[in-house]
Amino acid sequence: MLNLKILYKTDPRIHFCPDCKKQGGLKKSRSRNFYEKFVKFLTPFSMYRCQLCGWRGFKSGYLIKAASFKSLFIYFFLFAITIMVVSFILKRFIIK
Repeated sequence: MLNLKILYKTDPRIHFCPDCKKQGGLKKSRSRNFYEKFVKFLTPFSMYRCQLCGWRGFKSGYLIKAASFKSLFIYFFLFAITIMVVSFILKRFIIK
């Protein structure tokens, strides 16, 4: 069976810090201003702070793997076929 997931949920706390490149130092940080709350509300990004070096910034809780592009291609292909079939049915039987 194909695994057609596009986004994979991950835990950014176990990933490497973008600044010091050490693993396991990230901890969730509270949003401090309107911009940070706005980004957190509308995107999959959350605020994190590195306990080892003090870095603070946005990290996503989702990961796109190489297999995701294969899934996207399959979904796009199915969508295109569906559009063509619906268009054919509308032109042939509905719109005269």
